[in-house]
Amino acid sequence: MGKKSGVEENTSPGTLHVLPLYAMLHAKDQLRVFEEVREGERLVVVATNVAETSLTIPGIKYVVDTGREKVKSYNSSNGMEIYEVRWISKASAAQRAGRAGRTGPGYCYRLYSSAAYSNIFPDFSLAEISKVPVDGVVLYMKSMNIDKVSNFPFPTPPEGAALDEAERCLKILQALDSNGRLTPLGNAMFGGFPMIRILYYCMRKSS
Repeated sequence: MGKKSGVEENTSPGTLHVLPLYAMLHAKDQLRVFEEVREGERLVVVATNVAETSLTIPGIKYVVDTGREKVKSYNSSNGMEIYEVRWISKASAAQRAGRAGRTGPGYCYRLYSSAAYSNIFPDFSLAEISKVPVDGVVLYMKSMNIDKVSNFPFPTPPEGAALDEAERCLKILQALDSNGRLTPLGNAMFGGFPMIRILYYCMRKSS
């Protein structure tokens, strides 16, 4: 068998430099995605949808989009907020694709079918205020002497029923008086606000 002449070209993709990126990650660690990688390495960023908008990571050429996101929602059966994995919106899909090739040619690989995109994905994501109870919003606005919260010009107003339910909850917990004004107890609730719904649910079940 004859020998091959010349030197074979190295086609190895190189070492992967993998970094996480999510909202609760320490700011110093988030900034690592902007650092220049060493020669021969390829940067891979495993990110939540925190990287979906208003963020350009230099050198990103490929985006792999799962079409999923973890969102917070309110479970009315137990009075608690839960996280669920759901399909993203078409607007979010466009934003994710836009992360590739910001500074040069790029590609987006979508791990879902065009049928799923057309038939399942909503056009836009729901506003955050419409997915969670607004007890904290009402409590905070009452502390600013905004008595009629329903008249406040929200960019995306919550449903009237949600505001009524929030006030009813806060009155039962004596955070608001019968006239809907903040009580000393309500003023002290800010630090432990995540427990409000749980307390309300327990009191409702025991009554």
